[in-house]
Amino acid sequence: GIRLEKDSKIITKSNTEIEDALVAIEAKCTARLSIANTIFNRNLVGIKLGQTGTFWDPCPSFPVFTKFSQNTFQCNAPLNHPDEITYAGIQILKTNVTIGAINSGPNKFKNIRFGIRFDSQWPGTSIINRCDFESVLTDGIFIADGNITIKNCNFTNCGFRGINSLITRGLVVEQCRFYCNDDVAGQGNFNNWNLYHHIRAAGFALNCDVNINHNNFRCNFTNQEKIEDFIGIEIIGDLTMGSLTHFQIEWNTFDFLLEQNSPTQRDCAQIQLSGEFPSTS
Repeated sequence: GIRLEKDSKIITKSNTEIEDALVAIEAKCTARLSIANTIFNRNLVGIKLGQTGTFWDPCPSFPVFTKFSQNTFQCNAPLNHPDEITYAGIQILKTNVTIGAINSGPNKFKNIRFGIRFDSQWPGTSIINRCDFESVLTDGIFIADGNITIKNCNFTNCGFRGINSLITRGLVVEQCRFYCNDDVAGQGNFNNWNLYHHIRAAGFALNCDVNINHNNFRCNFTNQEKIEDFIGIEIIGDLTMGSLTHFQIEWNTFDFLLEQNSPTQRDCAQIQLSGEFPSTS
């Protein structure tokens, strides 16, 4: 759709719509993006920031959002193949990014595969604020390796996980709302058994700080014909995890409504600790 080269600036507003592109807006480096009231529809990727390859070549600094407010990333019809939909609303490669602010209008990600996807991140902290993830088929926010702060976001009926962090160098989640009900998309597993997570975090690095506070975790599963299990927060440790990892989970509300005595619910937990946690954490 639009490719931003070095030192480019772009402003989108007033219900601009970008549709049917491989990448609607791509900024590899040193670009400034003011994105507001813009609709990204049926693109393979909505916005791609950064690039693969070495960190320092060819640009001295990273792309930044000067404004990000009241945007929509959606896929209202299949792409080239009947089962193909938008892969990611925003994809980040080897850069840091601040998406939204506390005074931004809400940004919506709906009916796509991933809302925001961090495939790699430059050392430092990325921030996500005022984003709503609704019926995202895989993960609302996917983090392959990074340090992320997530505030004031809503996650509704994410098909696998609201937040999924594979390698966690730092994770702060606060003042967010998570909710799933019987309308959440099935995962197509064996015997149609589905396991949903609001937050899943693993792969903790040295001195990693995980702070999950002042959030609301809810689910409402009442259909006995569906096999739906649920985990609010899963922390996955291992013997090789970085020392001095610190976990703090406080001031959260868990409200899980499950069909009583249902044979289909086998593995539900508000907080689940899996794996090994060394004494240094």
